[in-house]
Amino acid sequence: CDHAGLPDGGGRIVGLVAASDRLTLEDAQRIQCDDRGVEPPLLSPLLARPPQGWLQERTLPYLREWDLRYDAGSAGAGVYELFYWRLVHNTLDDELGADLVDAYLNTSSSHRAVMQSLGAEHDSPWFDDLRTPEREARDEIIDRSYAEALDWLGRRFGDLPYEWSWGRVHNVTFRHPLGQRWPLNLLFNRGAMPLGGAPGCVNATSADYTRRLTVQAVPSYRLIVDLADGGKALAMNVPGQSGNPFSRHYADMIEPWLRGDYHPLLVERQAIMRAHEGVLTLAPAG
Repeated sequence: CDHAGLPDGGGRIVGLVAASDRLTLEDAQRIQCDDRGVEPPLLSPLLARPPQGWLQERTLPYLREWDLRYDAGSAGAGVYELFYWRLVHNTLDDELGADLVDAYLNTSSSHRAVMQSLGAEHDSPWFDDLRTPEREARDEIIDRSYAEALDWLGRRFGDLPYEWSWGRVHNVTFRHPLGQRWPLNLLFNRGAMPLGGAPGCVNATSADYTRRLTVQAVPSYRLIVDLADGGKALAMNVPGQSGNPFSRHYADMIEPWLRGDYHPLLVERQAIMRAHEGVLTLAPAG
């Protein structure tokens, strides 16, 4: 199948579907939860740079061995995304200002294509930092961004790169409208929890760059319908079915959602009635 021109996640779906002659519900579950991205901007030029110091020497292998999966436990994804965050700021802050760059990162996915295009031109004027007397090129900005990313990760998580997983930074908190302030947040909110995925993945999540890459959007509802099997369907909703924080169903779907599990979604009357058997229903008298 030709999927040129499709968004990253769309192209990945087409490729996964085309790889199988007959899709099952289990295949569809794996596709919906797939967290593999595409070649990210300026990864190859970064890997070509000589390491500067022992920490970079210890960290570069995680990037070289990275399979482009944004699994919550991936150190390669964690290191790269922190590098990319600093790269965009170091490239654009002098022209646009840090606040506008954060807004750009949060509200559009076009910045990755923009950075990929800029990275193809070593001496693009966008890489020159107007705040310094020197004229910087692409490799100087790469070096600066990588050093800043490792410094940020080290100060926050310690100098052990294998602990710099994507989920340590990219974590999700399910916030209730009444949980915006302490101490109500302790009652109403659930999290923070390590989360995989990224904007270019089928499992499309979105980081909040003003909150240092914590998660701001997730695929909260997943649905799979087998039209060839009487409308057999699977679904998963997060965080739960109840809006009552004291209910056991308030957040009981978070863990299965994180694992990529599903529950049956009953749509036919006979199946619903069979599931209803043995359930006590209370009705008002009279």
